[in-house]
Amino acid sequence: MFYKSICIVAIAFASFVYESGAHQVVDSMMSQIDHLRHHPEESFASVDLRFSQHEMRMIDQLKVETTEQYNRFGNLQQLKDELPQFLRSIGNDDIEVIQVISNLIARISDYTVKASGKETAWVAVRAFTPSSVFDIPRWHRDGHFFSAHSGFAYKFAATLKGNATLFYRLPPDLQEAFAAYEDDRTALAQLLSVEASETAPKGYGAFFIVGEPDTAAVHSEPKMDQSRLFFSVMVGSEAEIQELDLRWQN
Repeated sequence: MFYKSICIVAIAFASFVYESGAHQVVDSMMSQIDHLRHHPEESFASVDLRFSQHEMRMIDQLKVETTEQYNRFGNLQQLKDELPQFLRSIGNDDIEVIQVISNLIARISDYTVKASGKETAWVAVRAFTPSSVFDIPRWHRDGHFFSAHSGFAYKFAATLKGNATLFYRLPPDLQEAFAAYEDDRTALAQLLSVEASETAPKGYGAFFIVGEPDTAAVHSEPKMDQSRLFFSVMVGSEAEIQELDLRWQN
């Protein structure tokens, strides 16, 4: 009887710690979203995802042996069933690594939806093997994702393995030059130095503004000199995410 009581207390405490951590991450996400809403000139903001030490060890053991992508448009409850298949397809055979990373991506996606107050999301997971394709950065801004759009819009991204996404806080005096060379990758690489860019630290994700040409975050894939796995979350209504799904199919 005493042992059973101890177990119940331990489970309750573990549940409390988990829920407390979840609230902290969601609250932090909400705070960063609100900060960007009121300070769009900053264009992006990092957030601590509070991964456990065990999760960080599993991330370190994650293998990326092929370039592949996975997309889930809405119905996010399917992430936990589909992500293990994707992780196996890119080279993972350790059951614990697969389960931990699948749960982690599903959990952070769920937190992002909760923090946004939206209905659902498009979750994209991208795996890359080393290549020279981004030795020259691809500086760009993401446009509007939905046909009916207005005002403040943002996306979330986190790099689990490899180099993190590059962000550049474009000063007012470079706005005109950036717009002039927007379709010239080489010219933009000369205009914007990688050394002046910023990245989210390991274990962090970033919210960044999309859509409006004067406030959307300038960013690029990093140099792919090592294997990389990252995921992004674009939140929206059920109808908006279904629109994206249909567009990607055509």
